[in-house]
Amino acid sequence: QKSFYHQSHWSKAKAVPPPIFASNGAPSGAGAGARRSDAVLQLDRQLRGVETVSALMSLVTPSALPHFDVGNVVVAFTAAARVVEERTLSTLRFGYPAWNSLLARVRECVPCLEPRGLAMVAHSA
Repeated sequence: QKSFYHQSHWSKAKAVPPPIFASNGAPSGAGAGARRSDAVLQLDRQLRGVETVSALMSLVTPSALPHFDVGNVVVAFTAAARVVEERTLSTLRFGYPAWNSLLARVRECVPCLEPRGLAMVAHSA
């Protein structure tokens, strides 16, 4: 019998980052253990790739925002923190009607965020 201290006794850590949100109870309606769709993963990649406020807000529109899952909401919010500068902050509030809707969605999603997602939102706020 192998020793309790032998490394084969313990499971190996996954090579993926921890989750952003708990899928059970998520506002997107995904059930426990549900896999995110390819469409929302593609949207994550698009949101991460934006370099300007206008590019970000062309993805975060009033018609698109209701289809965002929790992960998309967190990624959009963190992308905003990356592309918005002090001088363009007021532009978000008054120039883009979806900005306040995104903030409301962030508040709705907080209860189902995992520590990593909470840290991402807190760092971006």
